[in-house]
Amino acid sequence: GYFKGDLPISQVAAGPFHPLSAWFPDLNFAFRPQPTNGQDDAQKLVGGKAEAAEKEKLRKEAEAAAERKRIEEAQRAEEAASAQRQAAEAAARELERQKQQQ
Repeated sequence: GYFKGDLPISQVAAGPFHPLSAWFPDLNFAFRPQPTNGQDDAQKLVGGKAEAAEKEKLRKEAEAAAERKRIEEAQRAEEAASAQRQAAEAAARELERQKQQQ
């Protein structure tokens, strides 16, 4: 538990930084030497990057969907408030009209 998945790390001194969980989906293996077998390591790295890219894509899609939902809800709330204002104005005009007729 010392390292958290959102810890920014970089595999290159000049950056860019990525969450630790993007490089090490299982944090138990972060910063621990692993037995190496050249080609297997390269395949794991490519596979890990592809998996991380897919996770990032899904995260961005979820964020976009949540933002669209928030905007739609705000629009519905504004439409409801506008309808209430119009109804109140119409009721006030009707009341005024009835007073004038008496």
